[in-house]
Amino acid sequence: MRASLAIGVDVGGTKIAAAVVNRDAETVRLLRTFTPQDSSDSIVSAIGGLVEDLLSSDEISGLRPPVGLGVPAQVDFGAQKILFCTNLPLEGGDVVGDLTERLGLPVVMDNDANLAALAETRLGAASGCTDVVCLTLGTGIGGGLVLNGRLYRGSLGTGAELGHIVIERDGPECACGARGCLEALAAGPALARNARAAIRKHPESLLATLTGADPVDVTGEIVAEAAKKGDAVAIALLEEVGNVLGRAMASLANVLNPQVFVIGGGMIEAGDLILEPARKTLSECAMQGVLPGLRIVPAALGNNAGYLGAAVLAFEHFDEGG
Repeated sequence: MRASLAIGVDVGGTKIAAAVVNRDAETVRLLRTFTPQDSSDSIVSAIGGLVEDLLSSDEISGLRPPVGLGVPAQVDFGAQKILFCTNLPLEGGDVVGDLTERLGLPVVMDNDANLAALAETRLGAASGCTDVVCLTLGTGIGGGLVLNGRLYRGSLGTGAELGHIVIERDGPECACGARGCLEALAAGPALARNARAAIRKHPESLLATLTGADPVDVTGEIVAEAAKKGDAVAIALLEEVGNVLGRAMASLANVLNPQVFVIGGGMIEAGDLILEPARKTLSECAMQGVLPGLRIVPAALGNNAGYLGAAVLAFEHFDEGG
């Protein structure tokens, strides 16, 4: 019998969100806690505690909902093992096995960006589409692919690392060890780096005024604020982010021929200050045959995409007998 409810868990670098979600994608109950930083066991314990609190609620009493889990890591989906995790001590632990044993519930795990893409495709900005590319712009750049209506994970389950497409071979070094990745050129730290250089060159700018005496304090939010107030220096910085993003999307469009690019993450608060340059560059750089009907849209689900996508994964995976 198909479950009427699922539990979606989104493990972030600083917070864990867990929610009971029904088949209409309504959030029945949502809980959050801070993400432990010391060990995989501590993270599993925090997840287990949240899920047990949800299970004790009246809305779910007596039911055995499947659990979907999103983690900021490369995941071997077939083996349900974490292969590599940059920001949390999750490597080496049997997260799914430990949670299954503790909770007595079926558990399935995937990369968090994959699950955000799944949520936006099933429930959000790309609803009704079958071929979708999602990019999340923040401290890093994550990616997710839905092709022919299904998540694409690659042969090892570690595909769709779209932030690490190399745009400039001799560009700045990326956290992955390569140079000139999309992430190294267009994520939040890259924007801040470029903004500091621009402030030193244009101390008369509104961006410099908003930052104060020390350009080290500049953030993406300050750049967006200055740009929305018409500051030419800040507008140019966001335009460059859009141009880089557009070049990456042109290559992705040529290879994948998607219906829509969904752009999420904290940086998308800048809206069309990034998206319009991206649209222009995409139209100039992509092959004309992939452009008809192709859209670039902001993500619709915000911070809820992670746990909603995890719940959708749980429904779909266990509906199919996973």
